[in-house]
Amino acid sequence: MGLRENVKSLDELKRNIYSWILPFIVFTLFLNTILQNSCMTTLSGIVNISLIVWFSISWVLVRAKQSFRFTEISNLILISIYHIIKFSEVLFVGVLVRGQESLGDFIIWMPLYILYIFLTLKRRQGLFLSLMVLLVTFIVGMTLFREITTDVKDSLIQFYAAHFVYTLVLFYIHYLFTIHTELNLVRKQSQIDSLTGIFNRQHMDELLAEKLMQRPKENKPLSVIFLDIDHFKCINDRFGHDMGDWVLKEFTRVISARLTDTEFFGRWGGEEFVIITDSGLAEAGVLAERLRVIIEQHTFQSAGKVTCSFGVSSYQNGDDALSLIKRADEGLYLSKTRGRNQVLIN
Repeated sequence: MGLRENVKSLDELKRNIYSWILPFIVFTLFLNTILQNSCMTTLSGIVNISLIVWFSISWVLVRAKQSFRFTEISNLILISIYHIIKFSEVLFVGVLVRGQESLGDFIIWMPLYILYIFLTLKRRQGLFLSLMVLLVTFIVGMTLFREITTDVKDSLIQFYAAHFVYTLVLFYIHYLFTIHTELNLVRKQSQIDSLTGIFNRQHMDELLAEKLMQRPKENKPLSVIFLDIDHFKCINDRFGHDMGDWVLKEFTRVISARLTDTEFFGRWGGEEFVIITDSGLAEAGVLAERLRVIIEQHTFQSAGKVTCSFGVSSYQNGDDALSLIKRADEGLYLSKTRGRNQVLIN
């Protein structure tokens, strides 16, 4: 899976999360507005109603898979504004007017807000926005610092410290996640054949070695199938190498669609491929014959009809990777010399 596919998967995951969590947020805001009896008579009520309307629209857009990035950024901007307004309201109204001795319940949501920043933005952008919001709330708090009680000052200092610590922690978590994703992508790419998108020879060697090591414990049968496209050089000579590449890709898709999760398919080199399967010799031979017929009956784009030769071997006592591969390769060679488009079990 490439970087673009990773991004698409992450967006799809976030879309699914938003589709479930937005109705809950709308309900919570609605309940908060009703319980505080604020509606459109206070700034907090106006902000709550505005968020309810916009989050409802956002939910529709998310479900319709429309303007996802715009929705995400818009929500972040509105939540940031809400965060600052709510903080200011707590200080100016809750503390100064009503005499509250703490910042109240709204600070419970602060870690989730910072998490949302780093989920939505790139690492440095998230750091910048989070610190800017911290700076704004710090300026607001400092304007009232002399007028508030010691308990509120303590609560305020803890709020700033927590915001700063959460920002740093999430910044480095984001960094570590990015590094992990990139390393995982590099590892996967090192296992994949760049043309066909299936496993390359190096990874098939590793899989076979792993299967042979596990076999004494699991006592499962193990077979190797070599397959080679017949007269592939003629396809390249007649239609060109680009068409030859298309044949390899189409061949890969046709074969892959007929294999199970326990049948590993890779490109050995050129037009030669290999299948590793947890099957006995007879069962592997049946699989090879079924694939041979499928390829024979398939019409390839522009190249028309193509056939394929197969060599099959199964694990015998004392086998290692080289001996197992050698017998399958010898079977493939005999299949070629005896007329091609056939399966030879060795």
